[in-house]
Amino acid sequence: DGFPDDRLDEALNSACPLIMFPYLRETLDNVLLKAGYPPLMLAPINFDAMYKEKKAIKQAEEKAQNEKKH
Repeated sequence: DGFPDDRLDEALNSACPLIMFPYLRETLDNVLLKAGYPPLMLAPINFDAMYKEKKAIKQAEEKAQNEKKH
């Protein structure tokens, strides 16, 4: 309700993972240390770039589909 529909996909696929990922990394590291395993540091992920790339690919595919129809 409180989020515009045209931005919901971006929020769910870019902003939310960007916020949650550092906490996931820390939790995973803590669990592994408590279990006696060596620490594992996951590399940072650029969710915004991944989202934009995925969106560009989808738009290109849709454009190609539309050109085939005409």
